[in-house]
Amino acid sequence: MKILYIHGYNGSPDGMKLERVRQAYPNSEIVALQHDSLPTHVIELLDPIASKLDGLKDAIIGNSLGGFWANYFSLRYGIPALLINPVVSPVCKLKRMGCDFADDYEPDPENQASG
Repeated sequence: MKILYIHGYNGSPDGMKLERVRQAYPNSEIVALQHDSLPTHVIELLDPIASKLDGLKDAIIGNSLGGFWANYFSLRYGIPALLINPVVSPVCKLKRMGCDFADDYEPDPENQASG
């Protein structure tokens, strides 16, 4: 089993949550990379990894803003995901935290499904 672990905003792949994942899945290959939370950077860094996961045996785990990204990659590639305290509205959350790139999380109207 391979697990892609995605940390939250201002987080690190060296935290206690990841240590708990390692303890819970000692025989799994866990990929946990440092990212800067910028949407284009997260996609460039993690999409090549997520796209190679097997939906029948692998998983994605994300915490906070990483939960937002875990959900994104889960839906994109059909990989089971565990979301830990996921951010549902990144724009609002990041603006409250004073993040200068919060608007980068605004949905692109041209990529939205019509309904």
